Amino acid sequence: MADIEENARRKAPGKKEITLSPIAVEVVRRIDALFEIERSINGKSPEERLQVRQTLSRPLVEDLQVYMREQLAKLSRGHDLSKAFNYILKRWASFTLFLEDGRVSNAIPYTAGAASPHRPRASRREQRR
Repeated sequence: MADIEENARRKAPGKKEITLSPIAVEVVRRIDALFEIERSINGKSPEERLQVRQTLSRPLVEDLQVYMREQLAKLSRGHDLSKAFNYILKRWASFTLFLEDGRVSNAIPYTAGAASPHRPRASRREQRR
């Protein structure tokens, strides 16, 4: 993680320096822990996935929500992180659906704009427009 921060902060010629927010880094670290759990249960039965999610993922998700709300109270309303936190908190039921249903695969939602297996892909013709 330190290498990522160091590379992100390194100033490229002609580019402005990027400073990583410690809050954003912490949220990504927590979400990565959820992804790690999901990778470990990939291919398991829905019942097994649900059991692991209830045991391991639920406490992490609950802590993530508390952390995001605490940080949101400290940030200005117009801050990019405030907008991102409000976006996910408004959709918390969708975000946490995987904790209630072991059949849900690819449990953690994709970021906006990322290819999702649940979103129909544009045909070649639509892509050329």
